[in-house]
Amino acid sequence: MTTTIALFGAAGNMGTRICNALKSDPEYRLLPIESAEEGRAKLREQGLAPVDKSEALPQADVAILAVPDALIGAVAHDVVPGLKSGAMLICLDPAAPHAGRLPQRPDVSYFVTHPAHPPVFNDEQTAEARRDFFGSGIAKQALVSALMQGPESDYVRGEAIARKIFGPILRSHRVTVEQMAMLEPALSETVAATCITIMREAMDEASRRGVPAEAARDFLLGHIWIELAIVFNETPWHFSAGAQKAIDDAKKLLFQPDWKKVFDEKYLRESVERLSSDASPLTQAEAPSTGPVADSTLRRFDPSTSSSEFRQLDPRVIKLWRVRHAITSGVLLGLAMIAGLSAGLATGNWLWPLLGWHALLVLRLVLFVWYPARAYRAWGYRLDGKVLETRRGIWFKIVQLLPLSRLQHVDLHNGPIERSFGLASLLLHTAGTQHASIIIPGLDAAEAGRLRDELVAIGGDDAV
Repeated sequence: MTTTIALFGAAGNMGTRICNALKSDPEYRLLPIESAEEGRAKLREQGLAPVDKSEALPQADVAILAVPDALIGAVAHDVVPGLKSGAMLICLDPAAPHAGRLPQRPDVSYFVTHPAHPPVFNDEQTAEARRDFFGSGIAKQALVSALMQGPESDYVRGEAIARKIFGPILRSHRVTVEQMAMLEPALSETVAATCITIMREAMDEASRRGVPAEAARDFLLGHIWIELAIVFNETPWHFSAGAQKAIDDAKKLLFQPDWKKVFDEKYLRESVERLSSDASPLTQAEAPSTGPVADSTLRRFDPSTSSSEFRQLDPRVIKLWRVRHAITSGVLLGLAMIAGLSAGLATGNWLWPLLGWHALLVLRLVLFVWYPARAYRAWGYRLDGKVLETRRGIWFKIVQLLPLSRLQHVDLHNGPIERSFGLASLLLHTAGTQHASIIIPGLDAAEAGRLRDELVAIGGDDAV
């Protein structure tokens, strides 16, 4: 029996991998979904016909969310209500499910899966497989999966799809969503990635203090290899007495005594909440399948929960906006005057035309004086990991999230008025939905160029 799969984020890096794994498999019928034309064009280049969400969801036996972690909750709230009873939702990361960001739908199964990536110790026979660090379909890797809700038979169904996506599979492990959160982020990111980052910083510090960089690299990577083998019982060797004493002394210096609290439920909850906190709340009316997420639910900002602060626009943008308001007001008032004169001459009644024109004048004056400064204070943007977040709006607060792995291209605009103030705007296009672009106005021209280069440098990279 053929299983119909609706794939959201089909043109992204992970989506492309899933397409390549499933598109020729007779057991699966793939419905790739990308609403933005850039993403749809990329699918066509791969020989795939993009399908509209409204057409795909009623048919889907399974929906896969190949979208960034921070968007899984928002996209799930857009997708799950349209699934038929008995369908399955597959998430490729545990953060949003563990944080409780999936909608309540008891008749839809929730399956969570994540690859372990090819291991350091392996039996790969080719140089290409040994260099497949990420697990791109060449080297074998282990897999962890959890059935969050649904009948037991759906675990078998979900694991079979996960094996197809992430194969070749070395081993497949069944865990709970809570255990998967211990594996990632706690074990693999909070602990392992942090320690490895410190090792790299230590190597750079040795080089800064005079050790030749190549010698430091060779020495460290060689010792990492044997030390991993000793610690993970790949060899009967053991640390010398001197090395063991150095380890015992350094642990007291480098680590807090209670560092294992990162595995406690409270800490895990806080960690996955931070990872998935950019997803929109449960009340969001419409979340896109991919691309920027527009949130008009007046969500409160809390920069203290992020690793990066919001940046403001250049204050010169206030004067720029006032100039534009003045130009617009002149045109509108001129047209209103012509309309009022025409009405007055035609009817002989000048009261209402005069009242209307003066009301428009007062409104434009208020907007000229008050609105630009207030809009400036409401505008902010920040880069948080691989997601660009913008906020704006006075009466209706709007948050947009742009996963930079979805970034298609960046346009730098600076018209004659902007140039006279030394300002520029960035227009960012992403593969996504009808909301597949973000504009950041009122940037210093030099800052706009720097930010454009930074975004392009980050964009397109997948997270581990």
